[in-house]
Amino acid sequence: MKRNQTIILLIAPAMIWFLIFMVFPLSTMVYTSFLDPKDPTLSTLADPITANYEKFLTPIYLKITLRSFQLAIGTLFVTLIMGYPFAYFATFSKWGKAILLVQFLPFLSPFIIRIFAWRVILGKTGIINYTLMGLGITNEPVTWLLFSNISVLIGQSYLFLPFVTIPIYISLRRIDKNLLEASKDLGAGKIRTFINITLPLSKPGILIGSIITVVPSVAAFLGPTLLGGVEWKQLIADVIFVHFYAGQNKPFGSAVTVFVLSLTIIMAIIGVKSVGVQQLFRGKE
Repeated sequence: MKRNQTIILLIAPAMIWFLIFMVFPLSTMVYTSFLDPKDPTLSTLADPITANYEKFLTPIYLKITLRSFQLAIGTLFVTLIMGYPFAYFATFSKWGKAILLVQFLPFLSPFIIRIFAWRVILGKTGIINYTLMGLGITNEPVTWLLFSNISVLIGQSYLFLPFVTIPIYISLRRIDKNLLEASKDLGAGKIRTFINITLPLSKPGILIGSIITVVPSVAAFLGPTLLGGVEWKQLIADVIFVHFYAGQNKPFGSAVTVFVLSLTIIMAIIGVKSVGVQQLFRGKE
């Protein structure tokens, strides 16, 4: 009995925190999504009750949602291409810790500074244009580097690279080195060993990295706005921001939030079910 009371006391702070900062806000958001936006007091339900969701499921908002997911998938693709080699060499190279340190050093600076740094790098007077003109490749600054699809994708990939690298690194660290030695003893080369052993055993890390990259990327707001300009002010995060603040339509903003959150949760559940993610948190056997 005393042991049970001790356990309850230990988990009580975490449960209270979870209820106050997770369950209560999300419950309020779900409830607000069914209210009538025409009622300034937000005290009556919409008619029909799903009116806000029906409004969101129109072509214009579905197109914006699709664009947000396209950006998230593009970000994931680039971060996987860059993050896996980082994690691989950090795991199997003697310079592993140095590689991780180099990757994480920029993240000691504030988010907004890193975004503006990319604006300087990609700008007309940035180092890239300076190098291109210095080498004689172009006679004038390249204007499509900034405020374009490329600049948004570069910025997003840079911001979310550690979200992919660390889970993969942890997953690779937990691979039994005896399996790699056995593959080598049986005559398999490095490429075959990687394809048949290393890559499959690192799937949990790839999956977790993908989930924690895609979910926040879908709701990206500041990065695309500062690096993409006016053209990139048509994302799902902008819709939520405009209706919560500028438009003062909290029910519709809540409906968009609930819909996107539900969609990302479903994607995460499907991903978790498809691969044994618990392997990532399991010690070496």
